[in-house]
Amino acid sequence: MWQYIVRRVLQAIFTLFVLSLITFFVAKVTPGSPLGLDDPENAAKITPAMRKQLLEQYDLDKPVPVQYVLWFTKFIRGDLGLSLTYRNEHVQDILARTWPISAQLGLIAALLAISLGTLLGIVAAVYRNTFIDYASMFIAVIGVAVPSFVLAIGLILLFSLTLHWFPVTGWGTPERMVMPILVLMLGPLATTARFTRASMLEVIKQDYVRTARAKGLLERVVILRHVLKNALIPVITVAGPTLAGMLTGSVFVEQIFTIPGVANAFVGAIGGRDYPMIMAQTIIFGGLVIFMNLAVDVAYGIIDPRIRYS
Repeated sequence: MWQYIVRRVLQAIFTLFVLSLITFFVAKVTPGSPLGLDDPENAAKITPAMRKQLLEQYDLDKPVPVQYVLWFTKFIRGDLGLSLTYRNEHVQDILARTWPISAQLGLIAALLAISLGTLLGIVAAVYRNTFIDYASMFIAVIGVAVPSFVLAIGLILLFSLTLHWFPVTGWGTPERMVMPILVLMLGPLATTARFTRASMLEVIKQDYVRTARAKGLLERVVILRHVLKNALIPVITVAGPTLAGMLTGSVFVEQIFTIPGVANAFVGAIGGRDYPMIMAQTIIFGGLVIFMNLAVDVAYGIIDPRIRYS
């Protein structure tokens, strides 16, 4: 197992290196210029001396390969560089301020979505072809079919403008967290519920489940000990990337509810050609996806004793 983990970690390091290389050069060849230098009005306000000073300060006066080497050298030392949109502020300071908010939002929403979705799928499978099953799958279909922006607008109209229960914008207090979490969790909850139900129904048909019931085991024991454990593998497969994606923030949710998270900073970085910020966030997201995929693979071996890594 440890040899497998070490091999996967080395692969992850190489993957992140290639990802950083591709992202850097794609960002450089994308039309546009940082610091507003491509805007004729802004460029007219900047003297040649100021322009030269800005380019030198951010290493933009050097060839692109040299810029990448300078960025990579700083990155391996833990320095993510100076932001081009947040002048004279280090990228790590911006991420330290914004990412915990997005991570808190994503973690709460992901845990609720995975736990409630799994529970909903189990109930639907156990009571299949009954009203409970149909009602559970109706909720799942609504979660998949309704776009996030429609759900967000509906919640705002109901809970903020009509009932006056929750404020629309901001973050940090429980009443401000309810609507963003609901909007972010509904889609993954529905997906998890559908996968759980389908996997449970497949496992329930297996011979060893019929044998367990024939031995006189309680239905609760059969479901929790024999069915659920083997049915969790597809659910975990979906849960890993879902958690990674939600931890890195939701652009739409953060913008519509004015949450000062990392997704808003990422959108601003793309618009402002903030190369250090774009690189940092790409590496973070890629690293989270790789880590969650590794965690999923390790979880396979823990849940299913038939899976072994050599």
